[in-house]
Amino acid sequence: MNSIITAAGDGKVPFVGVDDVAQAAYDALFAENSPNTDYIVIGPSLYTYDEVRVAFYLSVLALCAECTQHPQVAAMLTQLLGRKITHVRLTANELFERAVSKGFPPTLARILVSYEEDVVATGKESALVGKANTITGTRELKEFLEENKSLWVV
Repeated sequence: MNSIITAAGDGKVPFVGVDDVAQAAYDALFAENSPNTDYIVIGPSLYTYDEVRVAFYLSVLALCAECTQHPQVAAMLTQLLGRKITHVRLTANELFERAVSKGFPPTLARILVSYEEDVVATGKESALVGKANTITGTRELKEFLEENKSLWVV
């Protein structure tokens, strides 16, 4: 339960807060002139799962005892929660099997795993930074984790 399991490798993710998404939607809906384009909303910083060990996975994919743990400590979550959080790196197939064994429908499991494998691990997420159609939010991931600490305290 103190691990995050991914197939993302060293890929970086610009985690975005819901408030930033809501602000971007509001701005687009109430703009004087319609932007008439698609925007991608991203967070202000890029993180690997090793740097943060994103809390989403703490509640979704519990660590299996036989998995090999990544040696780095999840600094932000470890400090925030007062317990060691690790990142477990799986292959895409291992993560797919893990998700299905936890009750994910195979189609959904394949979509989630392919996103990590094809988008995050290959650096496509980090390539979004600085693009003309990108809106960068202001809320840092650490702020979100601190404000929602109670969600992950067990």
